[in-house]
Amino acid sequence: MVEFDRRVQVRVRLADPDVGGRGFGSGYLLAPRLVLTAAHVLDGMAALGRPDTVTVSRPNAGEREFPATVVWRRKDALVDAALVEIVDIDDEHPWPNPESVGNLPARPPQRFGHLIGTRPHPVTLAGFPRMQKDPDDGARLDEQVTGRVPRAPVPWPTATRS
Repeated sequence: MVEFDRRVQVRVRLADPDVGGRGFGSGYLLAPRLVLTAAHVLDGMAALGRPDTVTVSRPNAGEREFPATVVWRRKDALVDAALVEIVDIDDEHPWPNPESVGNLPARPPQRFGHLIGTRPHPVTLAGFPRMQKDPDDGARLDEQVTGRVPRAPVPWPTATRS
């Protein structure tokens, strides 16, 4: 089950100012300071050494942006994922952990994986799509979409015996 208070916004300072000053994507808190996002969100990212290259914010929690570091990234034909760690450098205004990460051992584990089989699977997606941008102040508004991964044949690898 997805905990909706773990949704975050990930902003990226882009290296090419002609493309735009900042990239934007959605993320999900796996742990108090560890965010799972798509690797393509980090495309065009400016130099890694700068503290303002990647920031994370929680909507409805002050919208303050916190610096973050990319700790893992994989983008290929099979995987489009990255892990970003929030760096809490301000003791007066610490990262506002959502309630759902307060007692992680008491909660069921978050499950991620590869769908197998050919039956349809219900899904719920949540994020901050560009089309939901507020025309007045530019803030990204959240959107939740439900649907189904359609039934499709699964390509199984063939095994050979020797």
